[in-house]
Amino acid sequence: MSRIVAAVVGLSVTLLGPVTGSPAGTPAEVIARDVEFAFRDAMELWAYREFWRLWDVSTSKSRFYMSQSEFADLMERGNARPAAGRRIEDLQISATSPETAVVLARIGLEDPGTSTPRSLVRSFLFYYEEGRWRPQLSDFLGLSSYSFPLQPFAGPGILIAPCCPIPAVPPKLPKIKPVAPCCSTRAPSPGAQMTPRR
Repeated sequence: MSRIVAAVVGLSVTLLGPVTGSPAGTPAEVIARDVEFAFRDAMELWAYREFWRLWDVSTSKSRFYMSQSEFADLMERGNARPAAGRRIEDLQISATSPETAVVLARIGLEDPGTSTPRSLVRSFLFYYEEGRWRPQLSDFLGLSSYSFPLQPFAGPGILIAPCCPIPAVPPKLPKIKPVAPCCSTRAPSPGAQMTPRR
């Protein structure tokens, strides 16, 4: 009988793994994993212009200060959007407390008008509220309002560099030699005299 019990226990350990299981990771590792998931989700929502959902997953403080329609309108009129294929280029997460974490990320942004990509390093603050990690709306509003530097104009086969300010140099005045005052003793001419008509 004991051999049957031992066989059943051995089979269950083989199929289900050890009873204690492997640890899921330290609290900091668990926070980092969950925050990374929340950050990637928020970036996807921005990339697909689901601004109302991005507002929904933000902190309660963010939602208190800005309505869903105000946030969506500002994001819609933004100067930048996540670049296709390179939204998140690098990522580092630091748990500052059990309820707060900072994401330091290098992300690719794109100018909607010219599709010009640019890499930026920005930090994002996440708070643990209502069972999930939530971003601040202000972090995304700040990125959305990023102004791209002016690009050179490229026509068909022509590349013109952007105009640079040219320092204005005042023209040189011609040198005038001073003329000595006239030393004549002759009385000055009275000039043309008018005689009254009769």
